[in-house]
Amino acid sequence: MTAELQIALWGAATCGPVLLNTATKRSADALGLSSMILLTWVMGRVLNALYTPPESMSLYPVIDMLAGATVFSAWATRPRWWKLALVALFTAQCALHAAFWLAWPSPGSLVRYLWVNNSLFALQLICVGAPGGGQLARDTLAWMSRSPWARHHARV
Repeated sequence: MTAELQIALWGAATCGPVLLNTATKRSADALGLSSMILLTWVMGRVLNALYTPPESMSLYPVIDMLAGATVFSAWATRPRWWKLALVALFTAQCALHAAFWLAWPSPGSLVRYLWVNNSLFALQLICVGAPGGGQLARDTLAWMSRSPWARHHARV
């Protein structure tokens, strides 16, 4: 898979929670935190355009620590399970950054780091998209239960 295609796919996936939380009119926390994750992803792409690995990744720990602190603050103000899961994922990501920099430049460390970092990022997108996704599922089920098709088949 080309780098351009990867950027396009990750970009679409990162925009997904923002659009989902906007469309379902979720709380400011869900929309704000999904927008923050989009912004951190864009900052990572800018760093990758300006520098080559591993120099381009030198600010990732700072970015993720600040993002994790922001999510923790949002959780402390209005606790929700998905925010706590997001805090745990950012904490794991910060530990991953530390492990990578301690292991660098051992063979294969960059590939393993990128694989785990991308997996953690995908889980972050799922967590921050959960409020909007849950609302969409509830709305869809409510709409289906009110549809004439559902009432007709319920009588049969």
